[in-house]
Amino acid sequence: EIRQCLENNHPALYLFLNFIYTCFMRPKEVAALTPGDIDLNTGFVTVRIETSKVAHTSYRQLTPEMMQLIKDNGINYMPRNRIIFEEICGSEKDLRLRRRRVSELWKKIIKEGIGLDKEMYGAKHTGNIDYLKNLKTVNEANLLWLMQQNDHKTLETTQHYIRDLGVYKMTTDDMPFGRL
Repeated sequence: EIRQCLENNHPALYLFLNFIYTCFMRPKEVAALTPGDIDLNTGFVTVRIETSKVAHTSYRQLTPEMMQLIKDNGINYMPRNRIIFEEICGSEKDLRLRRRRVSELWKKIIKEGIGLDKEMYGAKHTGNIDYLKNLKTVNEANLLWLMQQNDHKTLETTQHYIRDLGVYKMTTDDMPFGRL
């Protein structure tokens, strides 16, 4: 329902949300993105130290679908230092103000407009869950990739995060044991 509403009527917010969903970025980090942060040749987006929650530069891999969405929105033709989401976030230096502005837009369109009590940041969790649910078994999960995408410092943090999402489990067909 959210995808349908945003994709058709609010393409900038749809693109914004897809950075959260596919790259597991935080809204504040997305609000700071410029075309110079996106490298379609390598397929990575850079989260700069000054915009990151964790005070270091990190790199998130772009899915092929996300790369196409970036191209479809003409981001690769914008000036390299322009704020991509200035239209919906503003261009204030204070990222908290940009984050607040896009959150107010989310509230108006999603919470009040279509009546869904969902948080924008929840798309990060949904992306993680969808990644894990689309695997046949727990053995297929690439924990190092998940750690990088979520910008976790340790695999232990990623494992706790996955556990808290409640979807990381092995199918019973793949369990080589039962009981004594």
